[in-house]
Amino acid sequence: MSYIRSDKEFIKLMLNDAGEPKAEWTVDQWRTDFVKAYQSLGEEGLVIRLIGWKGSSQVSRTNVFFLDILTKMNSGSITLPEINEFHFIRAEIGVGKADGFFPFFQSDKLKMESSIKAPLENAAIWTPLNMIDKRKWQQLNAAYTFYEKPSFELQKARQLNSGTFQETVTSEVFYSVHSSHNHLLQEEIKNTYHIVMLSWEFPPAMLGGLGQHVWQLSRQLVKAGHRVSLVTPHCLGAPKAESVEGIKVYRAKEVECSYDNFHLFVAQTNMNLVEQVQNVASQQQITIIHAHDWLVGFAARALKESMRLPIVSTIHALEEGRSNLDTKMQQQTAKWEKLLILHSETLIVCSEYMKKKVEKYINGKREIYVIPNGVALSVEGSDSVQEFINRRSFSHLILFLGRMVPEKGIMTLIDAAKKINESYPECLFILAGKGPYLSDYKALVRQAGLEKHVLFIGYVNEYEKATLLERCDMLIVPSVYEPFGIVAIEGMAAGKPVIAAKTGGLTSIIKDGENGLLFEPGNGIDLCGKIYSLIENPTLCSKLREKAFNEVNQKYNWEDVRDQTEAVYETTVTTSSVQ
Repeated sequence: MSYIRSDKEFIKLMLNDAGEPKAEWTVDQWRTDFVKAYQSLGEEGLVIRLIGWKGSSQVSRTNVFFLDILTKMNSGSITLPEINEFHFIRAEIGVGKADGFFPFFQSDKLKMESSIKAPLENAAIWTPLNMIDKRKWQQLNAAYTFYEKPSFELQKARQLNSGTFQETVTSEVFYSVHSSHNHLLQEEIKNTYHIVMLSWEFPPAMLGGLGQHVWQLSRQLVKAGHRVSLVTPHCLGAPKAESVEGIKVYRAKEVECSYDNFHLFVAQTNMNLVEQVQNVASQQQITIIHAHDWLVGFAARALKESMRLPIVSTIHALEEGRSNLDTKMQQQTAKWEKLLILHSETLIVCSEYMKKKVEKYINGKREIYVIPNGVALSVEGSDSVQEFINRRSFSHLILFLGRMVPEKGIMTLIDAAKKINESYPECLFILAGKGPYLSDYKALVRQAGLEKHVLFIGYVNEYEKATLLERCDMLIVPSVYEPFGIVAIEGMAAGKPVIAAKTGGLTSIIKDGENGLLFEPGNGIDLCGKIYSLIENPTLCSKLREKAFNEVNQKYNWEDVRDQTEAVYETTVTTSSVQ
């Protein structure tokens, strides 16, 4: 499969001289070839989908209908059937019929003149279309923000955060923290490799450890003299292209998606990532593709085949660990994870725990490299967080940092907080992070009457996180699933005692009673006992802090992560059969 691109792709609607609506289009063949990796296609060729709005509002998601028209031509024009009764129409071009339609791109809306409206004929061929609110997809900054159904039943009304912190990661937050960013940075570095990083998350669109990993690794690779082109999805408020600390960041075109299908949205985004990498490749030869998790897997596979580039994939987590694969969405995600694993030349995981999970997909057919994450805390703090904490009276500050999702074990922490409050009512719990279950956890805290003792402060940036770690007395990592646990080593690096669940990669970081404490996952009583032991035993706290701080500085630094990753690149480039 060869992806040959032109710069003249389009579809547009217009009225001809007779006042009849017509469509013109030009589409490159590579897009159809790309979709064949996503779904099975027949021989029907391209599909022009007409979408009509009967209502007078251009943004209405109701009273909308569609009609599919087949064409064998990649470039052409047609006079459309009568577009009756519609106030606005739009055309999309893609492949696949009915629910299997995969749109490539769309036209602007065309406002229909009242003089050409007439009663709708052949109404049966127009099908009602349930459109989705575009804002839903804009909120999906990471895979981990979407859950098909709740794990527990609670009132779902959103509770707005009344704290002083950001609820979303904005470009202003990122660029205020990383002040060395420069849109106009032009200096060229003598490169060893040209690495294209594919990542769904990158600042400012960053929620969890994956985005932090990609950011820190890319910085270190640039420092070592490599050229790093970071290709990531569109992010509202962030520039399309920029240079951040030497990393060339390219954000793909925004996906215009009207359909309530998360995996279709992901696949469309991957198509735009491929297009962006092609633009990068036209300027400088690429050595290797480094993909981070399944969300960019289709782009990685397509680039391997079309551009003959080796793929290194870091598998940060697996869906089977987050869920029981009960839903079709979860099963589809697991299938896509497997495809990325099978089509990668080289695999990297962050822990021995993840290595065992990934090994079952490849049966020893290739090496899996274990490269742990590094840690890098901001040396500067946040005055606003200092003020926020200073306004409160407490005996011990107990901190949680993470996404508001079930896998992070927040319900276990809330259960423990209830018990702790009975014996130590002056303890203050601060939970920092955002996610789809935030309102649910707030509801649990309200039901327990703990609003003054358990505070949710939303997303925190690196400065704010550093201050929280400095001021806390202990850090809790109660995850029920954790492939590695970056937040645990951040707590250790800050010199704080860490209590973590005995699960996943956390067990390779925390040695119970030596550099931290472990408890049984999901067991609030066990967690409560560990918190008691730190509150009541300052000597134990000091021992754990000292041991953890010394160990983390020796084992988890980003320079070592970079060196190990460079070695993987070298092995992959010299042994790959795809070049």
